[in-house]
Amino acid sequence: MLVEEEVGHKLSGLLNQINRLGVTLDQYLASAGKTVEQLKQDYRRQTEETLKLELILQGIAQKQAITVEDKAIDDMIAKAPDEQTKKNLNQPMQRAYLKSTLIKQQVVDFLLKL
Repeated sequence: MLVEEEVGHKLSGLLNQINRLGVTLDQYLASAGKTVEQLKQDYRRQTEETLKLELILQGIAQKQAITVEDKAIDDMIAKAPDEQTKKNLNQPMQRAYLKSTLIKQQVVDFLLKL
């Protein structure tokens, strides 16, 4: 279900992007040498790989008890270039994203030290 939702999201993003460029989906597919189904398969494969990687990184973070304190998130937000960006980053969803990003970075750092 997650994969199909992400595939739909990627296709929607692609349609928006090619529409802004003044290109039709058929023109894009012809230039890429793909069918809609092949494009979906490519997006499905990419999404599955990304989800697997996310789950692996999350598993390593849990096994190694890697966490991020609120102070680290606050410090990251404080580095934002302007007040509006800081305000946007301080929203709950954005803070969760920043936390996730910091945890992934710590996992990568841990793996590089092995």
